[in-house]
Amino acid sequence: TGDGSPVELDPLLPVGTHAGGVVLVPDTWGPLVVAAEAAAATAEGHASTVALYAIPGETATATTARINAALAGAGMVRLQGNFTTNGPLVIPSNTTLDATAATITLAAGSTTRMLSNASFMGAGARDHDIAVIGGTWDRGANSYVGAENAHAIVLHRADRVSVTDVRYIATGAVKYSVYLCDVTDGIVERCNFTSTSDGVHVTGPAARITVRDISGATDDDLVSFTGRDYTTWELTPGGGNISDIIAERIHHAGGDANTVKLLPGATMTLAGAVVRDVSGNPGLDAVIIVSDLVQPSTTGGVVTGVVIDGVSGNPGTGSLVSVGHPDVKGLQINNLTITKATMRAVSVNQTTTVVSDLIINGVTTAAGIASTGSVLQVASGANVNRLTLSNVSVTQAGVGLVVACDGTIGQTQAANIRQIGGTSCMSIAGAAPLISVAGLHCITTSVAVVVTANGATEVHMVGVTGLPTNGRLVGNYSTSGTVTLRASQVTGTATTHLFRNTAIGIRAVGAEVRCDVSTLTPVAGDIAFNTNAALGCGAGVVISNGTLWKNLYTGATT
Repeated sequence: TGDGSPVELDPLLPVGTHAGGVVLVPDTWGPLVVAAEAAAATAEGHASTVALYAIPGETATATTARINAALAGAGMVRLQGNFTTNGPLVIPSNTTLDATAATITLAAGSTTRMLSNASFMGAGARDHDIAVIGGTWDRGANSYVGAENAHAIVLHRADRVSVTDVRYIATGAVKYSVYLCDVTDGIVERCNFTSTSDGVHVTGPAARITVRDISGATDDDLVSFTGRDYTTWELTPGGGNISDIIAERIHHAGGDANTVKLLPGATMTLAGAVVRDVSGNPGLDAVIIVSDLVQPSTTGGVVTGVVIDGVSGNPGTGSLVSVGHPDVKGLQINNLTITKATMRAVSVNQTTTVVSDLIINGVTTAAGIASTGSVLQVASGANVNRLTLSNVSVTQAGVGLVVACDGTIGQTQAANIRQIGGTSCMSIAGAAPLISVAGLHCITTSVAVVVTANGATEVHMVGVTGLPTNGRLVGNYSTSGTVTLRASQVTGTATTHLFRNTAIGIRAVGAEVRCDVSTLTPVAGDIAFNTNAALGCGAGVVISNGTLWKNLYTGATT
């Protein structure tokens, strides 16, 4: 019957309706049509529900034809048993294929996709309201002939589609396991993949796509959204924009590439993406936003309005979040957990990368992990216009840093930064002209903010509850740059909060900024706490008129 329960029939019964509400048709192996479901389907304006059972000894050609015949005329087709096919199953509009109780195996030597919709690679009217449910889909070691056959379950030029509860296996040289291209209102969920290429791949134009509860081991990206693709694989030439997408609860059991990829491609926009609850062991990065320079079609475009929330795992050679795209607007990253000592949490890593607004909120190290990487790395040539960094609590070791800036960060606002161990909180080798930190607890082996950049750097600090072992909050180690420290509410009695490596410009503003004021380049009105008692102004809080320092308590000057 349609629900998979057996009905014993006399093989000599004539064709027609018999006890149990079953319609017996000429092919007694199937389809068997459940009368009650057929009536309900008819009332909804759909064709009947058909149950197909595997026939022992049936050829793959006959099996493929039998399933396709049922799909062409039924609102729902249910498969039960082990089916071997040698050509694509074709599913039309207003049709559900339920393979929950089935295994579909592509016959050895077959070089075709396993399933596609009726309007696949066609023209004119699009398909709509298609669902593929369940089953083990085994492509085996088969490869493909023709790019359109490189993929397995393909829905192209279709609206309101879903692929759910599928287990897919491929060991041959193939491409995407579940491929949505030129699709709106799509869902792929509760699927598991073992494949030599991508698990779920979505190519533009695409809108309102949800991919969730995905797991598996893939030798390429587990989940990928590409507005443009390599031209070989673009079913809709020229691709299209991607908008309103969700990828959540994605677990990579191992593979050669990334867990989730976002790539708009040439002239396209990828907008309104939410990626959350990503875990596992990818070969490269957990989440990557990228401009792929391999082909012009995958280079450039615009990324806007992306939220990444909840990423952990053990990227092989990459980061929890990797950003390598020339035009990223509005990127928010929340709740990262560092579970591998040598990895970076966030990496802005291509020389042409520009991120207009980068918000990172919530980064922690897992229990027992002492990170030697950076919470945020901005590579040489990369640019973050505005950075907001908050609620960081990490245990680090060796050269561990919170921020490593070899590129440019236009403006930094940091809050609630707690770092135990590591070398420094921030290392500024590129350019970061304005840094503001509210709430810093930094117990490191070197200066909290190390500046080697040959430019002007101004650091504001308020609410410092923990100092590096040498007491230094900011150090100028450049050859020609200038550094200003403005600070208040600083605990401790360090000898110097502001340090210079050689006789280059440093400036202190704040009654609690402790330093040898003879090393400063003051501006009239600057106030600092002088720690060099040998100076004429004596130790204590002093004010400068631009030339001389005057002790605010004794009136002595130098």
